[in-house]
Amino acid sequence: MDFASKFKNILIFGHNNLGDVCYDLIVVSCLRKEFPRAKISFIVGLQCVELVELCKGVNQAITFDKQKGFLNYWYFIRRIKAKHFDLSIILRNTQMHYFFAISKQIKSKRYFFKKNNLHNAEKNLALLSKIGIKQTSSKLNFSFSKQDIAFAAKLIINTNRGKTNLLVGIMPFAGWTLKCWPVERWNQLIALIDLQLDAKVFVFGKTGKNLWEEKFVRDISDKSISLINKCSLSRCLSVIKNMDLFIGTDSSLLHFASSLGVPAVGLYGPTDANIFYPFYHRKYRVIANNRLKCMPCYLKARVGSCGVKAMPAECMKRIEAWQVMEKVNQIIKEEQIWTKKKLKTQ
Repeated sequence: MDFASKFKNILIFGHNNLGDVCYDLIVVSCLRKEFPRAKISFIVGLQCVELVELCKGVNQAITFDKQKGFLNYWYFIRRIKAKHFDLSIILRNTQMHYFFAISKQIKSKRYFFKKNNLHNAEKNLALLSKIGIKQTSSKLNFSFSKQDIAFAAKLIINTNRGKTNLLVGIMPFAGWTLKCWPVERWNQLIALIDLQLDAKVFVFGKTGKNLWEEKFVRDISDKSISLINKCSLSRCLSVIKNMDLFIGTDSSLLHFASSLGVPAVGLYGPTDANIFYPFYHRKYRVIANNRLKCMPCYLKARVGSCGVKAMPAECMKRIEAWQVMEKVNQIIKEEQIWTKKKLKTQ
């Protein structure tokens, strides 16, 4: 079947959280390449609509708030039906799509992917095979505004403290605090980066009401440049795009950095590093030493069995700064970061 001539109005039903939306969006460039003339719309939660609007290849972001009750569901279904989509790609666990009256619908089979322990990106790319698109490794392509690009450029220039032009980003926070790494270890790592690489270190993230996060902001090394709570998500990603390498816990920004093509080192304890790794940089994971019997505890009945709440888990404390620095040096060598920096400045 000639799918390229068949589908003209495509709907993607994505997730509501940043981490999942990161890997939802990688199907867009695949679809755009296969169906260059099609209109592509993307259903997403309110907190992620900014990301979808940044993504090249998406013609329209459609917001859906599942908290507004039954009547909102009914109006939303009517709105989608009125758009007369001819293909829907359902990336999340929902039954709502049955009411959209779209002739061709493909949906992830949750039990199959769970059984095979596939990464979210692999699940989404595999789903496209149902419409004749072969699996391909497709990075994100964002269209940042002139203001966001200027913000990133000015920030990098103004923070030049006599360092080399090597730029390192770190993301110390995560939606689940057990996935975080102690501030003392981050400070040790920043000191090693300063000593061995003489690089500029940018700290990203947004804090909530968690006391551990508040303490982190107070205690983080003054050798770093803090952007915590200081810029919008789009500006944050615009700055990350300029990093030479990125280090983070299992968090949305770690995955976005990897998907934007920035070499990324991920730190893992409570979550399964074989499933939730940064998709494009799997070999640069750092997993806790002396594995505990409860690892990984994410998505299992024993979640939080260590008894720790609202602070880094015991397994994360077993990751040493020197281990992460070894991985940083590995990534610099294998990704030829110094060579690429020289080519950029020529």
